[in-house]
Amino acid sequence: MSAEEAADALGVTVTTLYAYVSRKGIRSEKQPGSKSRRYWRADIEQARKRGRPADPSAGLIGSTAVTLMTPKGPFYRGVSAVELAETATIEEVAGLLWNAPTAFAEAAPFLPPNYGEVLAALGDLPRIPRAIALFSLLEHANPRAHDLTPQGYARTGAEAVRCFAALVSGGSPNDRGPIHVMLARDLGLPTGYGDMIRRCLVLAADHELDPTTYAVRAAANTGVTPYGAAMAGLVAGRGRRLHLARAETVSRFVEEFLTGDPREAVLSRFRVGEPLPGFGRYLYADKDPRAQALIASLEQHAPAPMMQRFRTAADTIEDLTGAAPDFIVPTVLLGKVLGLKGEELAVSTVGRMVGWIAHALEQYQDNELFRPRASYRGPLPARSEPASPQGLD
Repeated sequence: MSAEEAADALGVTVTTLYAYVSRKGIRSEKQPGSKSRRYWRADIEQARKRGRPADPSAGLIGSTAVTLMTPKGPFYRGVSAVELAETATIEEVAGLLWNAPTAFAEAAPFLPPNYGEVLAALGDLPRIPRAIALFSLLEHANPRAHDLTPQGYARTGAEAVRCFAALVSGGSPNDRGPIHVMLARDLGLPTGYGDMIRRCLVLAADHELDPTTYAVRAAANTGVTPYGAAMAGLVAGRGRRLHLARAETVSRFVEEFLTGDPREAVLSRFRVGEPLPGFGRYLYADKDPRAQALIASLEQHAPAPMMQRFRTAADTIEDLTGAAPDFIVPTVLLGKVLGLKGEELAVSTVGRMVGWIAHALEQYQDNELFRPRASYRGPLPARSEPASPQGLD
């Protein structure tokens, strides 16, 4: 079946069909001489009989105006993220996503008097845990952080993003220059690296309701500040199912083909049926447009030997499986180029925070407090102690 036929049979959009390929085990095959794919009718029929999976956002998130997912990549409020990455800064993207073009011009972080001492005391922590520890202190030091009007939320959001960027690079939160320039300078990088960082920040900003964004929206439902929303995203991103099962495994695999024979690094896994983490169709039926855009920038500026090894590994995987790199692969590559060993996703998380704050702002402003209920399936109370509905919230 074509994508359109399969989506129509399931009663979903083509974009949702692409997500079902991995979640519901729907098999597909690439058509020779074409970018399109055909989907196994038997799998579509089986998925239709089982019914669509429950929408995890039902009730909490009815709809969003932040990001539209398409086969050409995400569109931020109707504008292509891939096209924005050509020239836009992350500050400009934040202005678009937050409906607040001047948010970063107004940002001036309130730092507590003992900020330097606390930062030094947390120096042994990796960057993201350090940010989680510091954000409560920064929130407490800034009375304006509790201004949850759209303008106030955007202003504090800009402060949080600047503070996190400074933690990543070792710079000052009071630096008012473009964030990608500050990151490149404070990390001691060569000329040209700033543009790679800028593109990565823009492309990483939002990807609709990924697990971290859902966690952020759940927290924002209660009325947390932008610092609280950012902490929710940072904490969720360190969860075992995301951090260990995805970020660390991809980083280890990338390290294998960058330090050894890249073809053999792939083949040794493939022969024994081990996964090739970071290469697949995580959401897109074809190549991830964000990944392709960032890879193109890396090939212009990153060390040529590194990119040759990557290309050998990627070509081998495509020959064996037809899979292309997900966005996480070039972000990990960029992190290694920037010298962030073990913390390769720290820079892309600066951009990601912009998207979290956009979703938190929308959740708080456009929705009432939502209290979900669960379907209980545990043991029933004894007959002599009947359950009473009194006192239930």
